[in-house]
Amino acid sequence: MLYPRRAGVSKYKGRLRILVGFVDLLAVRFLLTFKEKPLLLFGTIGFILLFLGFLIGVIAIILRILEHGYRPLAYLVILFTLSGLLLLSMGFIAELVSYYEESKD
Repeated sequence: MLYPRRAGVSKYKGRLRILVGFVDLLAVRFLLTFKEKPLLLFGTIGFILLFLGFLIGVIAIILRILEHGYRPLAYLVILFTLSGLLLLSMGFIAELVSYYEESKD
């Protein structure tokens, strides 16, 4: 038998409940997918950043040859390249940790 609420108002009602449930479902899906394959997440983002760094680097070199050097572009190349390498490294380390945890069970 259910008793009536003594104080406050329920926050779990209305159309917002569907959105909250959907976001929870996406979070669980995300965790289940990338818990076993973290390199898939970190590697994809890392390679995208490395590619962007390379692409912007080529543009920066072309602009430098045309004598329109733009120094913040060089900083952006360094940022994207180092971020990509760091994410790839984190992905490899996370992959090793997940493999170790899986073999331990």
